[in-house]
Amino acid sequence: MRTHAGYYVYALVDPRDDVTRYVGITVDPPTRLRDHIGGVSANDAKDRWVAELKRLGLKPVMRILEEDVSSELVAERERYWMWTFLDAGHPLTNIHIHPHQSFEIRRTGWVSIKEAARQLKISPNKIANLANRGRIRSREDPLDERVRLVELNEIRALFASRKRSSNE
Repeated sequence: MRTHAGYYVYALVDPRDDVTRYVGITVDPPTRLRDHIGGVSANDAKDRWVAELKRLGLKPVMRILEEDVSSELVAERERYWMWTFLDAGHPLTNIHIHPHQSFEIRRTGWVSIKEAARQLKISPNKIANLANRGRIRSREDPLDERVRLVELNEIRALFASRKRSSNE
């Protein structure tokens, strides 16, 4: 019986050099690892890497990065870890990443509205309304056109100035 309620965000790590090569999500880590090791997927780069390890008598190491992640945030958290590893120079084999775009977004502090709301403990609707009214900048996520990004420090500054105004 499964007692874990949410998703896991995980990394597949090369046992030869401890470098992360893949970031993914699952509800069942042991089964997902077996799938990666035993199956062929649409991801040729990952499949070649796993096949190379298998030829050497090795297999990828799965490291759980986060657990109990809600279905609403899991894709965002997966992207966060992809960007984190890309920024650190890890050669990810994920097929739906664009390293230059992701680095630029991470470097400048752009995050999804949901992630900004989570970090700042503000309603995502409040942040979306500010973006819709042009009070803060927003743009489409190049990794997922359904996600709107906002600049986290801009929102921090806006709410800090509002807090100072209300205290005066």
